[in-house]
Amino acid sequence: MPVEGFADAVTVVPVGITRAAPVVVAVLGIGDTPEEQCATWKDLVGERAFVLCPRGLPNWVRPEATETPDDPDKAVEEGASAGADVVDAAPKQVGFYMPDLARLESEVFAGVAALEKKWGKYVSTQEIVYAGFSRGAFLGAQLVAKKPERFKRAILIEGGHSPWTAETAAAFARGGGKRVLFVCGRQECVDDASAATATLAREKVETRSVFGQEGHGYKKQVKDETRRSLDWVFAP
Repeated sequence: MPVEGFADAVTVVPVGITRAAPVVVAVLGIGDTPEEQCATWKDLVGERAFVLCPRGLPNWVRPEATETPDDPDKAVEEGASAGADVVDAAPKQVGFYMPDLARLESEVFAGVAALEKKWGKYVSTQEIVYAGFSRGAFLGAQLVAKKPERFKRAILIEGGHSPWTAETAAAFARGGGKRVLFVCGRQECVDDASAATATLAREKVETRSVFGQEGHGYKKQVKDETRRSLDWVFAP
């Protein structure tokens, strides 16, 4: 789907709907692709929602530096930028990435506007669920805390824990934030999610944390745990 001012996004359309459907914004981690994200979320949500997968920027890496950082919340943030300091004569593109919160916010809202323009009355932008993986979860936690009136529900997979402070949790609750689902495939993620859950719970935000022992990804157990929690996420 063309998005004004940005590279094309990928979308999933709930075929056969007769009334406005919610939107899931699925944001990739470093080195992923929007095509992969939308394929996963098409399987997860079926016909219950539109899915919008922003593309971000090309992720250029040196051939010897293609490993995913152990801590997705610190990737790029601490200078491990997927697009920075590339001096190799033949850098290789490995997927895409979101560089920062400003880019994420502007590209997401441009994508939502394009979705509304194309599908009109069938798009319910009052019900946007933010779903982010790894880097997309880290930046997404910041976005939903900043814009809780647009993103009342969030699914943060393998990341998105450290942005939750007393201040951001209070802002999310005060602005109408309802639920945050933390999904983990590593024990380190479970431990970090526990602290974030406690911070949000103090502001009366509903939270849930689930674990599928898969590692840093969500194609198997983590995906299944996400699927089992979707009714809770979408509930009024």
